[in-house]
Amino acid sequence: MRNSITNSLQYTRDSMATFVHEQPLLFIIIGLILIRSIIASSIKRKFKKKYILPYENKVNTENQHFYIKYFKKVHSINSIGILIILALILIYILTKVQVIGSVLAVGVGAVILTFQTFVVAFLMYFVLTKKYQVGDHIKVRIDGQDYQGEILDISAFYIGIAGKNEYGESKDQYYHIPNNQLRLNPINKLNLSHDNYTKESIIIPYSNTEFTLPFDETVKEIQKFLNNYLPLRAASQVGNYKTYIGKRYKMSFTYQDGKTHIWIGFLTRRKDEESKMYTILAFIEELKKK
Repeated sequence: MRNSITNSLQYTRDSMATFVHEQPLLFIIIGLILIRSIIASSIKRKFKKKYILPYENKVNTENQHFYIKYFKKVHSINSIGILIILALILIYILTKVQVIGSVLAVGVGAVILTFQTFVVAFLMYFVLTKKYQVGDHIKVRIDGQDYQGEILDISAFYIGIAGKNEYGESKDQYYHIPNNQLRLNPINKLNLSHDNYTKESIIIPYSNTEFTLPFDETVKEIQKFLNNYLPLRAASQVGNYKTYIGKRYKMSFTYQDGKTHIWIGFLTRRKDEESKMYTILAFIEELKKK
C-alpha cells in the first residue's frame, strides 16, 4: 500500500516536472489564472463586507437597492477576469508559431463544432454587456415561459435575473438563463425601478347625488387641486412618457352607464405611487356629500 502511494506521488511529480519543462509558458498562464481567481475572490469578499453586510445586519430603511452596487462591482471584476484570460490565451497561441495557420484553423473549427453551445453563450456575453448592465430590468420569453426581473449578474455563459412582477416587487425567485438561449429570443427592457417614472390613471364616476357641487364646479375644484399638487413635467421628468412634457396631468371625459366619468392621468416615481394616489383620492372623497 505504501509503495503504491509512493509510486503514485513519484509519477505525479515526474509528470508535473515534464509538463513544466515542455510547456513553461502554459504552466505560467495556468498559475496566473489561479492567482487571478484567488485575488478576485478576496476582493469580492471585501465588497460584500462593504456593500451587503452593513445593510443586512441592521434595519435598512435608507437604501432599498444597496445590493446593486455590490453586483455591479462583482460584474466589473468578472469582466476584467475574462479579458485577462482571453489575453493570456492569445499570448500563448501567438508564441506557438507552429500551430498558426491551417492547424490552428482546424483546431478552432473542431472546438467550435464540439462546444458550439458554449461558444455561442460566450459570444453572447459581449452582446449582453454592450446592451445591458447590472440593475436593468428585462423580460424574455423562452419555450413559452416568461422570465422577468432585475439583472444581477452577466457572466460568460449565463445571465442571472432576480424575478419581479409587473409592479417591480420581488417574487423571491432567481433565474439562471444560459446566454445562448437569449440569442433567438427577443429581450424586452422594462421600466420597473422604483426610481423610474410610471403613469397612473384615476377614473371618477360623477353623480350629482354623490358630489356636493355641480359637475362643472367639481371639475374646476379637481383641476385647481391638481395644478397645485402635481409638478409641471420637464423632459427629464417623464421617462418614456414624452406626451407629458410640459404638463402636470391629463384629463378627459366619457359617458357610460348613465354617468359622466372623469379620467385623470399623471406621472409619478414608482416609490411615490402610493402616497400620490392616496392624496388625490382623499381630496376626491372630500368633494362628496357627507
